[in-house]
Amino acid sequence: MDTRLYHDLGIYGDTAWWFVEELAKKVDMSHFYYERYFPPEFSGEGFLQRAFFSMVPFASFIRRRRESFTSITIRMVAESLEKGEWIDPFITETNSEGPSAPQ
Repeated sequence: MDTRLYHDLGIYGDTAWWFVEELAKKVDMSHFYYERYFPPEFSGEGFLQRAFFSMVPFASFIRRRRESFTSITIRMVAESLEKGEWIDPFITETNSEGPSAPQ
């Protein structure tokens, strides 16, 4: 249940966007900020992208940002489905400003 969608399963970009859209059909996602949890589609994950980043030294910083994204676990998704609204244990009621909220 603590498997992380991006960090462990490698879900990001268009696939993550689709997942969030499907989840939003059953869960209120008004307090969900996509860019806080997932990188864009072109993030250096594929073979060709890794090759590109190895040839362009200054671009490799994008790959190192992996840990800067807040984790979404299967448990968080299951609890959100049960409650009907997005549950993020990292955001408190008093500090839910969005992407800049503490991780």
